[in-house]
Amino acid sequence: MTNNPRNNKKQSIVSAKDLSLLVRIITTNWWVPVVVLPIFYGIGSFYVYRLTTIYKASTEFLLQSNDSYYQGKVVSDASYYSYGSYVDNLNEKRIIQSYDLSNKVVNKILDKIQVSYFIVGKVITTEAFQGMPFKVIVNPNMNSGYYEKRFDFKVLDKNNYEVSFEQNGNQLIKKGLFNVDLIDPDLLIRVDTVGNFSQKTVDELKNSFYQFSIHSREYLISSIRSNLEINNPEFTNILQIDLKDILPERAVLILDTLNSVYAMSKLQTKFDLNERTISYIDKQLNEITFALKSIEDTMQGYKTKREIFDLDWEKNDFMSKIGAYDNQKSQLKLSLDALDDLEKYIIEDKDPQFLPPSVFVTEKTGFMLAAVNELYQQQINLNKLYSIAKETNPVIIDLKTSLKKT
Repeated sequence: MTNNPRNNKKQSIVSAKDLSLLVRIITTNWWVPVVVLPIFYGIGSFYVYRLTTIYKASTEFLLQSNDSYYQGKVVSDASYYSYGSYVDNLNEKRIIQSYDLSNKVVNKILDKIQVSYFIVGKVITTEAFQGMPFKVIVNPNMNSGYYEKRFDFKVLDKNNYEVSFEQNGNQLIKKGLFNVDLIDPDLLIRVDTVGNFSQKTVDELKNSFYQFSIHSREYLISSIRSNLEINNPEFTNILQIDLKDILPERAVLILDTLNSVYAMSKLQTKFDLNERTISYIDKQLNEITFALKSIEDTMQGYKTKREIFDLDWEKNDFMSKIGAYDNQKSQLKLSLDALDDLEKYIIEDKDPQFLPPSVFVTEKTGFMLAAVNELYQQQINLNKLYSIAKETNPVIIDLKTSLKKT
């Protein structure tokens, strides 16, 4: 068998013909990487520059394990500031995200977040939260049609400014004086100067362009609730609250206010329960004091009538018996009054938000105490649901049915 001479030669992966073709392509199209790539790089950089940066601020709430409305006694400071094993974190998350709590936050810092300010540049318009040379004060009676509209603002001189906006396809221009209410039947605002508003600064501000937008309460509440995120790390009683915003200072302000409002809301609920319970106890004490005074007068008259002032053994005997009988009578009277109040509370059922005192039943054990405690806890659960749900919610309907049966 003879060997083929071609098989003895090593075959190269890239031939000289292939290399010459590659060199010819690069030589002909050298301008592609030199021109096209920088163009796309510039377009990408410009697009990224115009993107709005969104920040996220965070805070944490530590929930108390015994943070309940009813504990069989008046709520004490020690019981509130101690913590233990378990909290219904799901309910607390719904409360924090509720409309009512966000509304309280907005009411507390409305003057700081109702107006958004913008600095108009040649390439990008930037929103600012602090450091603006003017501040817009909004009258609550302003026409609601101006909410969420973008207004152009320009400083004319040290005392005058100009506001322009589009309405019904027309460009309207309104001029006003700083620190004086704008004369307009619908646009009820006042623009105040901030900081050192001298002639030198005015000359610089005249060449700047600004915008502002006025927000309604509903817009602010919806914005807070939609950008609020609540996480509960596993096996903890800690809620991590995150808020997204393009202005980190505003996000921090809102979270700090939310923290304060939430804490005060929890404390106020406990204060209200304590006040109602103490008021009920004071009422019973007044009635008992009046009864004891009447008994004391009757006893004094009996002693005088029977002339037993100097007979120690009769005095001790009668005093012992009267004291025992009066004590039994007082206990029975207190029990009857408590049951009458409980009956009145159950029958009238006028205000489902009303929380009764926690001392209706004087007995320490038995069916009545267990039933009253169950009724009380169902009423508390119903009140908590009212803050996060409507009357037609199936959970509320089922709970009200169960409460009626109890």
